[in-house]
Amino acid sequence: MATKRKSFDATFTRTEAIRRRSARKRKSAPPRSGYGPIFFIVMGVTIASALGFLGVVASVLAGG
Repeated sequence: MATKRKSFDATFTRTEAIRRRSARKRKSAPPRSGYGPIFFIVMGVTIASALGFLGVVASVLAGG
């Protein structure tokens, strides 16, 4: 009976150490929450430059 308890204790200690290690890893990683503000800034600039380019093309076509 004593040997069974020893192996159980060893298993429990091992799983507890693994759980603690994985919990530490989870805390260090930043939480992922959709798109950051940088994404929207980049998208806004891209769309604005595309509209500006289309305006230039339209004015060249209309003038030519």
